[in-house]
Amino acid sequence: MAKGKRIFLLNPDTELVNDCLLKLCNKLDSDENIGIVAPQLVFRNKEIQKSVRRFPTYKDMFCEMFLLSKIFPKSKFFSRWKMNYFSHDEEAEVEQPMGAALMFKRNVLEKINYLDIQYDMFFNDVDVCKRVFLSGYKIIFYPSAQIIHRKGISVYKNRAYMISLWNRDCLRYFKKFHFNIILYPLLLIFLNTTGFLRRIFSK
Repeated sequence: MAKGKRIFLLNPDTELVNDCLLKLCNKLDSDENIGIVAPQLVFRNKEIQKSVRRFPTYKDMFCEMFLLSKIFPKSKFFSRWKMNYFSHDEEAEVEQPMGAALMFKRNVLEKINYLDIQYDMFFNDVDVCKRVFLSGYKIIFYPSAQIIHRKGISVYKNRAYMISLWNRDCLRYFKKFHFNIILYPLLLIFLNTTGFLRRIFSK
């Protein structure tokens, strides 16, 4: 329904800071090859949130489930997906910024046929960034624009249910982009097992 040349996806648990919208618009318009621009997300106390990730692979998921990414948080091998080593103070071309605040060129969203509605709540931002990336457009993390994000407000209200949704959407993403006759069933088994344990400990 939107008619503008830019589309801004913004979570309800956010607050715009100063002239962040103008900065995002100017950056998006500065290069015809930029498809998405994302701001720096911060907590209310101005602490920077880690909001940039790589597109997940099976290896990344297994590193998460076996806690290798926690044991080696600065490793570009074990912590590749969540990029704990990434500097959130510098502008960079990235793969997948957090979907709490993403500004798109409208014609780019039209080209990839908008967001995929199969996802219940999670991985829709990963999916749309993946398709923009595969279409040859740049995705820019732009820390000069800053937005306050009260991270996880809706997720923590019903943690056990959200874990189930996250697992289901994760499987949808891997089935769509990375289906493997051996690795996909393994991922399903591990997600069900770890999801059961996480739901127990979340109570």
